[in-house]
Amino acid sequence: MKKLLIAIITIIMATFAFAGCGESVTPLQNVGGAVASGNGSFAVEKGEYVYFINGQEAVTVENEFGKVEKASLVRVKTSELANPKTAKIETVIPKLLISASYKTGVFVYGDYVYYATPSNIKDKQSNILNNQTQFFRFDLKTGKAGKHIAVAQDNTTEYRFVENNGVVYLVFIKTETHDEHSHKALCVYNADSGKEVEVEIEFEELLMAEDNSNTIYFTKYGYNEVNEENEKYQEIYKYTIGASKEELVLSGSPESLNVLQGATFTLIKNNGKYLIYKQSLVDSTNASVKYYAIETASANAPTLLGGSNAYIDAALNANAYIKSLNEIYYMDTTTELGGFAKFDYTVTDMTNGRTPVCKDVSGYNLQFVQDGYAYFSNSEGLYFRCDLEGNNFSQINGVAMKTATDWYKPRVIGNYFIGSYSNELYDSYVYVVDMTNIADKEAYDKYLEDVKVDDEEHVLKLIDTRIGIVTEADKEEFETKLEEKYNKD
Repeated sequence: MKKLLIAIITIIMATFAFAGCGESVTPLQNVGGAVASGNGSFAVEKGEYVYFINGQEAVTVENEFGKVEKASLVRVKTSELANPKTAKIETVIPKLLISASYKTGVFVYGDYVYYATPSNIKDKQSNILNNQTQFFRFDLKTGKAGKHIAVAQDNTTEYRFVENNGVVYLVFIKTETHDEHSHKALCVYNADSGKEVEVEIEFEELLMAEDNSNTIYFTKYGYNEVNEENEKYQEIYKYTIGASKEELVLSGSPESLNVLQGATFTLIKNNGKYLIYKQSLVDSTNASVKYYAIETASANAPTLLGGSNAYIDAALNANAYIKSLNEIYYMDTTTELGGFAKFDYTVTDMTNGRTPVCKDVSGYNLQFVQDGYAYFSNSEGLYFRCDLEGNNFSQINGVAMKTATDWYKPRVIGNYFIGSYSNELYDSYVYVVDMTNIADKEAYDKYLEDVKVDDEEHVLKLIDTRIGIVTEADKEEFETKLEEKYNKD
């Protein structure tokens, strides 16, 4: 009987031990080093490596820890980006690092990776709730993920992992229903301890910082305590992530603005340094609309950028790049400019503050600006770049890459342009474009001509620029597609 009891206890302990190890892997070596770039994207530079999401996958596929390959987190030495075919790829987190939103991806602070993944929790009917999102912290040194930090009830919510005073916080938006009305609220968690930060922030509109800094701006309507109802005017608040309370930045009340009925606000852009917003008077007899900027690190009054007109309305948009308030870069659609342009609110001559920069990208999308270059994509998924003076215009790739709405924006790491190809032959994995010789127009044009050739030889050459771990199923599918496309006889 004693031996039987010992055996049972041994089995129970082994079971618990196995369950406890379910969310862990053998830790990798050389995980130290500082984060150089890419936090919140699909590819983060840390130490000697690039940690990146291994291609695009649906949130509905199996998400059991240890069994995920595609859309897992992998890494490659930065020095090996020059030779993708022979690069050593290591799996870091064998879990789906995706959601249905591609605004933000993976974050790394210190020796921890912070990420979102489709929930594998089951409801009472054993349905997997993969339309929800779980958030985790993964320890690179121990290889353990631990318990989830929080769960968002949908997979489209915007989220950030933000460091403030040495503590990493998770922030995301949730929608609640009370008093038969839907309300948007901000959720804040200490991502290191897993404890929720008690804040009561409901809002009409909210902008997290694009640079992953710790200041959030939001609007809500003023409240009349006597009548217990919302006012017609709005207020702008600032919340520093980790704090217990928000701070009123600007009231749109009639008394504060010295206008008849007050004003409402539209938040346009929070790049971490500036908040750009539009102020509209409530008084219908006075249709005054003006643009302002608030400098996040300053207590100065808002800067008036100008009254609404066709020119400033085009320049001040969510996709603009704000180098300074005197240098705002954007895509102009007017016939006289028609392309990449610069706006300076202080210039009031016949140009209306606008300067054409590059007309070669007319009709394209401005994707991002990095290291003095602006990067654009066209409707075919081809990418281009020029400097902020409009010089050194170049096409980058010859095969369509996924755009920001389909997947994460491409990354530029050193001389390498990294993103996911949209052509079905390439199965939404990650590919590297070597831009080392992009200044050599003749040689680079020859490369672009070669990669446009639609034959088996050139497809295989492009496959050799892939980085990542390819599933066996995708390998077989590629061979089948290649055979059907080029060897029909």
